[in-house]
Amino acid sequence: MFSVKYDTATGIIRCVAGGFLTAADVQRFSVAVHESVQRCLRERGAVRMLVLSPETQVQTAETLEAAQRAKQKLGPDYRIATVVTSPLAKLQAARVLASDRDRAFTSEAEALAWLTASRQAAQPRSAAA
Repeated sequence: MFSVKYDTATGIIRCVAGGFLTAADVQRFSVAVHESVQRCLRERGAVRMLVLSPETQVQTAETLEAAQRAKQKLGPDYRIATVVTSPLAKLQAARVLASDRDRAFTSEAEALAWLTASRQAAQPRSAAA
């Protein structure tokens, strides 16, 4: 249902999630992504996450509320780019992600460009920091 990988070269957490998710699925996803988020914060000072949802369906209010609660653990400097293919899913994501730190895209290239536009987080912290 989902996978999580941290790319040390770019500092981007890459997640793949699909299908109809429950609040319990979101909780399991949150636990799975926690280690990558902590590493990203240690190494980069900020979280940049790419969520690929090629088969994502419109989600329930309960699932969306669980996702909003999980985002509160990301710290003050984060960006999440969600890539969806369904126009309806993009509309829902745009409504729910009403923040300058969360965006929905239909193209992975556009999502990555937005994530890396803030180069500060893309640079590793110096060993002296």
